[in-house]
Amino acid sequence: MAGVPDIRWAVLGYSPNKWAVTHVHSRVERFGAYVTCRQCGKTWAAAMEIDDGMAQPADDFGPPCVGVLSYDYKRAELSIDRYLTAVRRAFGQDYILSNNNKHTAYIPSTGAQLLWLSADDPDAGIGFTFSKLIVDEGQRVPDTVWAKLLPTLNVRHAAVRVFSTPDITPTQTWFRGLYLRGQDSADPAYYSATVSWRDNPWISRAEVELARTHETRRDFLMLYEGQWVDAEGSVFGSVEPALIAPAVYDPTRRHTMAVDFGIRDDFTVV
Repeated sequence: MAGVPDIRWAVLGYSPNKWAVTHVHSRVERFGAYVTCRQCGKTWAAAMEIDDGMAQPADDFGPPCVGVLSYDYKRAELSIDRYLTAVRRAFGQDYILSNNNKHTAYIPSTGAQLLWLSADDPDAGIGFTFSKLIVDEGQRVPDTVWAKLLPTLNVRHAAVRVFSTPDITPTQTWFRGLYLRGQDSADPAYYSATVSWRDNPWISRAEVELARTHETRRDFLMLYEGQWVDAEGSVFGSVEPALIAPAVYDPTRRHTMAVDFGIRDDFTVV
């Protein structure tokens, strides 16, 4: 969202958090991956990213086509309902028409189209040419679903915004891949950021300390600190004790290396 639309936000009743402006709305990179803590305002941020996509002008392929993907339709509807409520309150009930049974909506005056997609139906997006895609709770969207959606993003070079906790599984590695590429400043098409409880204006330290007492350390690090926890047992555990000291290559000795290829539902281990 190049050029922060303060006036439109005011009309829609949106008061963005600082992290949303800095890391989401003002970014021009094509792919944005965000590790977010709980209750930080990401549903509003996602709703305004939907609005940005729907408000874009038509291109050579026609009016905008925005997709919202989550692990099921109910979750995808959270940010969509926030968006629909805001624009209808601001511009009238007929500004946008929706069909909940078909999981679609469109703006009659511009032809802009909105679809919500569920990972339970990985073929739902096939056949569309998206101009923007928002993914909510991306950690629960399998790699197979992401792979099927990629071709629908290519033609229009669709912008992608993914919000997720860092609780990945062996069947879900694509989000972390996006995140790591976003941490590489040499790749201008990708951006990523972590939003911890410290970036949340609505949560107090007292509440955080209370959560620390009843959450496991692993869950607290993920849900409040936005930290990856592979070493805590999410993927590989007890890695450190298995490591050996670095060795200098000796051409007079035989060196052995082992690779366990993750062909289908596992990680490749070297």
